[in-house]
Amino acid sequence: MGVGTDVLAVVPTLGASTLEAALASLRREGATVEIVVVHQGPGAPPPAAVTFADQIIELPRAVGFARAVNAGLAAREARLALLLNDDAELLPGWLEAVRAALDAEPRAAAAQGVDLAADASVASGCGIGWNRWWQAVQLGLGAPPPHGAAREVFGVSAAAALFRLDALRAAARPDGVLDAMLDTYYEDVDLAARLRARGGTALLVPSARALHGGGGSAAALGGRRQRLLLGNRWLVLALWTSLLWMTAGPQSTPLWIISAATTLQIVAILLLFALAVRVGREAASATAGAA
Repeated sequence: MGVGTDVLAVVPTLGASTLEAALASLRREGATVEIVVVHQGPGAPPPAAVTFADQIIELPRAVGFARAVNAGLAAREARLALLLNDDAELLPGWLEAVRAALDAEPRAAAAQGVDLAADASVASGCGIGWNRWWQAVQLGLGAPPPHGAAREVFGVSAAAALFRLDALRAAARPDGVLDAMLDTYYEDVDLAARLRARGGTALLVPSARALHGGGGSAAALGGRRQRLLLGNRWLVLALWTSLLWMTAGPQSTPLWIISAATTLQIVAILLLFALAVRVGREAASATAGAA
């Protein structure tokens, strides 16, 4: 760790064209930030990583967001850890505002600013919350950006967030700060629950702004996206049912209704798949008989 380093910034990347803007925005935030880029996949790291990063960790293949973040967080020591997606960009003053809010609230383990859509007219996320169907959602999505004092939220999105590094390590799983099994989606929700279970709160700081349109992972994940979304949601719910009920439960739909509805959806998909297989086999048999 360099002299005077306060913040370890970890940026996982597969080499997105937006990486340069993300790293440049970090570098603007001051000399007390040390940037670690975790490059996943074959080939040389992007030129932007060479230009802006204090350290580049090269992984031979794509290992998922959670494992990449864990590798970066283990690389160096600092008081605070900043996670930034390679398609996000901090607007000037983000770090100063978020760090001040975190330092002013001793119980807070994490904080984030308002994430804005690409045109900056509406919010793409104001922290993590839960809807009445027990889905983790980006608060404020599509609404005008909020203003005012810092306020508590259930958790922060890992797209652009600041954490106390000691709180992260105290709440870490054996495989690292983020649950590597979750890979992508709900890994930051699980982390928020673990921090809360240890008494750590999370803050939204409206005066801090970042650009993050979201959806950058969808293309890379392809068909795995829906499996990860559904499977990770239920895994996190199973792990943290009691905690989530205390924070979001009374106004939510009972979990048995959600479970029943999801089970029916899965059964319907399986039946349709079986029917499609049967029709395909019958068509193949008919074609073979005609020949």
